[in-house]
Amino acid sequence: MPDKIDYLFCPNKQTPSLYESDTLKNTNKDPYFDVETISRLSLEIKEVKKDKFCQLPFCHTLEAESFGARIESDSYGIRINSPVLSKVEDLIDNISSPMESPRITRVKDSISILKNDDLQVIYELSGPFTILNGLLDSTTVYKGLVKKKQVMAIVLDLLKDHLINFSRDLIDLGVDIISISDSPVDISIVGPEKVKYIYDNFTREFFMELLKIADGKCLIYMCPKMARSLEEVGLIDLKRVNSLMNDYLSLKPAPRYIVTGACISRRNTDIGTRNMMQVESLK
Repeated sequence: MPDKIDYLFCPNKQTPSLYESDTLKNTNKDPYFDVETISRLSLEIKEVKKDKFCQLPFCHTLEAESFGARIESDSYGIRINSPVLSKVEDLIDNISSPMESPRITRVKDSISILKNDDLQVIYELSGPFTILNGLLDSTTVYKGLVKKKQVMAIVLDLLKDHLINFSRDLIDLGVDIISISDSPVDISIVGPEKVKYIYDNFTREFFMELLKIADGKCLIYMCPKMARSLEEVGLIDLKRVNSLMNDYLSLKPAPRYIVTGACISRRNTDIGTRNMMQVESLK
């Protein structure tokens, strides 16, 4: 078993305040105001962090908003305002339509601009429960995993299809890395049985399909907290990779397997540069 000391390290993002950036300072602009703002802001953050990659989006609300979540934005950041649904059953109708919103369209267009300038782009994809917690009170979502398993299975299957289709769009746009996280269902929060349920009804199939469409064009990166949860219940095997993180993330063609390690937002730190692992198998 690989040494866990480093790869479990998952700090908060060390990203400059969006509203103190040159792009947004002294304006009332939303970070997703228009395509030019998104592109300039992503590039500015890259330069401030002395990074190799532009990173999008700027928050974990984009996917939830595309299914109807209420989003608010102010000097403290971008976040969910309040739940829009009251029952688990309501989720099915809300997520039956394609992922569409003005912000998502602008982010896709900004990716095209960044790639046309030969820049490397990471997209941080929100997992299903990050999305669901933007639509429904989190307590109701967690109860659904116990009392409404059949409904939740339908919901997870719908989200899987949407996120695969969205990922296909990202890959077609030339995104270099898709990183997936879903912190609301860390094993420390939901426990091993729910981690297994989510794996059986979403995670395994999602990653297998994602690897097929990525096919060396895009690297698939799993959040280390997700990897830890899956490894602890025996659902994945990990193998240490002898490579610096930034070098490995830039490989072309991309590895045709899932990669994990330190938090991808820490790739420029000492912790990040020496932590790479390969997900050897999805069981």
